[in-house]
Amino acid sequence: MLGVTVGGVAATQATTVNSSTITAVTPAGSPGTASVVVTTSGGESVANSLFTYAAQAAPTVSGIS
Repeated sequence: MLGVTVGGVAATQATTVNSSTITAVTPAGSPGTASVVVTTSGGESVANSLFTYAAQAAPTVSGIS
């Protein structure tokens, strides 16, 4: 594996676990789906919608002391 992009942005710490599994740290993104593309010496995977960024609720203050 030469690299991984999520939504067109390079993922970091991409590691090959075995012939069918990789791990990587995804870049920041907006809520919604993003294409994951893996590049190897044999070429690139087909664009897809395999990853979904979830919306996170804004933090709330429950008290001040």
